[in-house]
Amino acid sequence: MAQDSQQLFLRSVQDMLRLCTGRSALKTTQFLDEHQRALAEEMLRAQKDGDYRFFGGYSGAVRTVLCISGTGVPIDDGDFPIVPVLYTYREKDVLTHRDFLGSLMAQQIARSLVGDICVGAGKTCVLVHQNAAQIALSLQKVGRVGVRAQQGSDPDLFTQKTETFTAVITAPRLDCVLAGALGGSRSGLKPIILSGQVALNHREVLSPSAQVAPGDVLSVRHRGKYIFCGVEGSTKKGRLLAVYKRYI
Repeated sequence: MAQDSQQLFLRSVQDMLRLCTGRSALKTTQFLDEHQRALAEEMLRAQKDGDYRFFGGYSGAVRTVLCISGTGVPIDDGDFPIVPVLYTYREKDVLTHRDFLGSLMAQQIARSLVGDICVGAGKTCVLVHQNAAQIALSLQKVGRVGVRAQQGSDPDLFTQKTETFTAVITAPRLDCVLAGALGGSRSGLKPIILSGQVALNHREVLSPSAQVAPGDVLSVRHRGKYIFCGVEGSTKKGRLLAVYKRYI
C-alpha cells in the first residue's frame, strides 16, 4: 500500500473511532487485507476509548472487516455486514480462487467487498459484504462452468490447509529464511525484498537482514505465504535446519 493510501486509510479509521467515542454506536469497514488490518490494529491499540474487533466470517479468516464500537457496546458476529455465499457445481469442474474472484469482479463487485474465497471439490464458499450479496447470489457461471448459488456456508471449507517442510539455512534473517522457503539464493531474492514484494507479519519489509522469529508469517507477492516455525537442529557443517509451513 502506497504511503498516501496508508494515511488516507488510517484517517478513515480515526474518523470511525471519533464517531463511536462516547456514543452507543457501531461502525464497520469493508474487507481489509492483512496489511490494512496490521496498520489499523497498531493504531487502535494506542487508543483508550472505544472497542474494536476484526472478523471475516469465520475463525482464522485472512480478509477481515473491522468493527469499532463505543465504550461498553459489545461486538457480536452478527454486527458484521458479512454474507456467506455457497456455490455448488460438478466435482469434475475444477475452479480456482482466481476464477471466482475474476467472475465476481466482472460483475462490478469491488475487491474490498469480497472476503475469503474458500475453494473445495464441487463447492466454494465466498464471504461477501452485504452490499454485494445480491449480485453474488445471482451469479450463475464462473468462467465456463455453471454454478448454483445460495446463502450459506460449509464449515469444512474454512479449514486452512498447510504442509510442513524443512530447509537448511545459514541464519534466521529474512533473505536466508526466504531462500529456504522458496528454494532460491540470497542474492537472487535481494531485489525482490528491496522492491517491496515481501511482507513480514503482514508489514512490508525492505531489509534483507531483518530478523525472523519462530511463528512469523512471510508473504511473497505471487509466490505464496509461509510460517517460519523455527530451527530444530543443525547440520554437521553448522548450518541450521529450519522448519516451515506453507499455505496450500
